[in-house]
Amino acid sequence: MESACGGYVITYNGELYNADEVRAELVGRGIAFRGHSDTEVLVNACAVWGVEQAARRCHGMFAFALWDRTRRRLSLVRDRIGIKPLYWGLFGSLLLFGSTPRCLAAHPDWRGEIDRDAVAGCLAFSYIPAPRSIWRGLAKLQPGHVVTIEADGTAAEACYWDLRRIALDGAAAPLVLDDAQAVEALVRLLDDAVRRHLVSDVPLGAFLSGGIDSSVMVALMQAASSRPVRTFTIGFEQKDHDEAGHAAAVARHLGTRHTTLSVTARDVLDAVPLMAEQFDEPFADASQIPTYLVSRLARRDVTVCLAGDGGDELFAGYSRYDLTRRLHGGCALMPRPLRRLLAAALTSVSPAAWDHLLAAWRPAFPGDRLHKLATVLEFSGRLDLYRRVIGSGRAAGPGGAGRGGGGAARPGAARVRRRGARRVARCRYRGHARAGRKPATGRPADLSAGRYPDQARPRQHGGGAGRAGAVARSPSGRVRRAPAAQPETAQWRR
Repeated sequence: MESACGGYVITYNGELYNADEVRAELVGRGIAFRGHSDTEVLVNACAVWGVEQAARRCHGMFAFALWDRTRRRLSLVRDRIGIKPLYWGLFGSLLLFGSTPRCLAAHPDWRGEIDRDAVAGCLAFSYIPAPRSIWRGLAKLQPGHVVTIEADGTAAEACYWDLRRIALDGAAAPLVLDDAQAVEALVRLLDDAVRRHLVSDVPLGAFLSGGIDSSVMVALMQAASSRPVRTFTIGFEQKDHDEAGHAAAVARHLGTRHTTLSVTARDVLDAVPLMAEQFDEPFADASQIPTYLVSRLARRDVTVCLAGDGGDELFAGYSRYDLTRRLHGGCALMPRPLRRLLAAALTSVSPAAWDHLLAAWRPAFPGDRLHKLATVLEFSGRLDLYRRVIGSGRAAGPGGAGRGGGGAARPGAARVRRRGARRVARCRYRGHARAGRKPATGRPADLSAGRYPDQARPRQHGGGAGRAGAVARSPSGRVRRAPAAQPETAQWRR
């Protein structure tokens, strides 16, 4: 699509959630719109404000390429959190870019060489961190970045929106709020994000697990809807993995139109061969199969689904965040040479020998855990420690192996960009639902836990999502909590 001035051409994948506001600003600047699409809003925003400023003003999930006819310059842009993927690479005089590597493989000059350094990153983190991809020479554009390719083939990449910087600034200047004020401020932000994500011209629903994130999101969806929201979940034969009861309890309280699919071991095994077709790269997150199955279930009735992704990253919901904090507080007092000596002692005994020695206590895989602890003990800074906790072996940075770092507040705030927001989006919506929306990532700068007092952050125990009572609005507009299915598994930190 061309801009109104005719100087820019855009190809675009995504959605803008503040398109109406941006359109109104552009109309005030004299832009005459021919239609009502957010594509037209985006290309004219780039024409008026420039690429980086337009990307900052536009809230949504998107990846786009903008051709500047006058300067003969191509700009590739990815959304703030990286929900929409964008791959690009220069192969001699050939530039290839697209949403998936498989579409690029159709080009006759495509080189399908495996990047072995990327494989190492995958083995460490269970996914390939940006900017690498599994293919040598092909990069993933990082979230919040724009790369500009000139006519002579030179490329320059810049960050137009930095969540890490925002998280650090928020931690340095936290909001001064009591409990009630923190809850009200948070609900206003969440409510605004959810309502923006509800704008759709196709049937819309939500994934509901019964955990805190999805329950809050569905409660706000239902409060904003005049009809029952379509919600979907899957249950398992193994009761220790089954969350269907929690989801059903939340759905009954909120009055949603709920659908549950009971999954057998055979269903899971049958889905395994399909996973390679659903992802662009090697990916080892355990959630991929159940997410694929619930997406296939939802596609029977809706085209777009909202999900609770991003809440754990923004509000430190995973146990590894608290573990990193405690390890840093305890181990930082121990001199690094002493930690190295202890690590060497632990690794001097093989994992199998440790298993035999500790068999009477019957912990699960003690040898592997002690060797992992040895790796963690050699950390050089807070961020390096976090990467060692989540990885296996020596930590690898976003660009590959061996990239440690100094201290950094709220590492999860940046991690949501690299993995959490996008981790299963391709699986959900390739051949099933058309688009996946994640309201928790819609206002990341405002929702970042670094800005909220400690007492306003839920702490979950026992791993996985905590089971919270459904949150809804009372007639006065205040927030109330419905009875929880298992209230003891979620508590507020005091």
